[in-house]
Amino acid sequence: MTINKIKQTIEEMVGAVTFIYKNKMCGIDPIIQDRQYDMWYGEDIDYNAKTVKDVMNVPIFDGKSLIEIIDDIEQIEGI
Repeated sequence: MTINKIKQTIEEMVGAVTFIYKNKMCGIDPIIQDRQYDMWYGEDIDYNAKTVKDVMNVPIFDGKSLIEIIDDIEQIEGI
């Protein structure tokens, strides 16, 4: 999986993308009416990203962004 493929999927998505990082369930879910994205990392971290750029760069995964963790995520669903 490449970061460009994930970015393209996020830009086009109509449903959630879920994955596992450091044994925690994570996801990105589009909020269609607002053109925003709900992101979560485990049960404790939730973030509302306003743009795809935010989705790619916000460091919510143990202080790292989606771009930084791409090679370490597992079980991607929704792509």
